[in-house]
Amino acid sequence: MFISRLCIRRVFGSIRPLLIMTMAMALLAGCAAPVVKKTGPETNNRIAADRTTLKKISSGEKKYYQKALKELSKNNLGKAEAALKNLIKKRPDLAGPWANLALIHYRKNRLTDAEKAANKALELNPELPHAHNLLGLISTRQGEFKPAEKHYNNAIRYDNGYANAHYNLALLYDIYFQEIEKAVKHYRRYLEIIDHKDQRTADWLEQLENSLKS
Repeated sequence: MFISRLCIRRVFGSIRPLLIMTMAMALLAGCAAPVVKKTGPETNNRIAADRTTLKKISSGEKKYYQKALKELSKNNLGKAEAALKNLIKKRPDLAGPWANLALIHYRKNRLTDAEKAANKALELNPELPHAHNLLGLISTRQGEFKPAEKHYNNAIRYDNGYANAHYNLALLYDIYFQEIEKAVKHYRRYLEIIDHKDQRTADWLEQLENSLKS
């Protein structure tokens, strides 16, 4: 059912750049030459600045941490990873570095390491939305959709302005659970929050809203 629905979206030019590459290739095996982008809201996870961390560290540590985040924002993963690991050796009690290390592991497709680091971040700060969202992504890739739903909802609970988490939750309800009303709610919220135009999501949302009326 899911595969045929995704194929239909592609045929009509409405398929979202939704799925993480490995999941997409598996789900779309029945479609000829699927076009799936490697990046999008679900893979472009937000860097965790973590205000709690910034309040706990010295001015020198803050500069070092911000340098690591700058490298991560440029996708210089090797430099960012080395810097974060050095900071963690000195300050293993800080959630932010662990959350960003988890993001690096995720981008390098080291899911086990990403999960461990994200869980460590949540052990130190259970209200860190970035770590919850990342664990949601990992659970989705592993086909564990109920845990993914819980993590995305936790991310939104602690930061209702987290656009990517709303997008990821909308995707989960849309594709995997087929709960269209819930999907519509979170697609709407995502579009309200973002500071750029996402016409493809807006067009798909309109189709979903029309399907609820019929």
